[in-house]
Amino acid sequence: MKRKKLSKPAPDLITTYLPDDPILAQVWVDCLRWSVTEPEMLAAFRADTGCDSMPGLTPIDRVIDEATGHERAFVEQYVA
Repeated sequence: MKRKKLSKPAPDLITTYLPDDPILAQVWVDCLRWSVTEPEMLAAFRADTGCDSMPGLTPIDRVIDEATGHERAFVEQYVA
């Protein structure tokens, strides 16, 4: 018996903005990684969005954020 899919999967909000060219995609990702470490960039992001979330700074915090989905939620907001 085949199961019917009830809904379409949600679009990937991160790769929506990713350039098609592999070299530009790597530059885009590197720029995002750099910008998250800049206090002025994060302050501007928070002022524009009202998001007060902070990415994990220590390795254990990053692992917890990844496991709980907090990291992905932050990145989706930041990229948008």
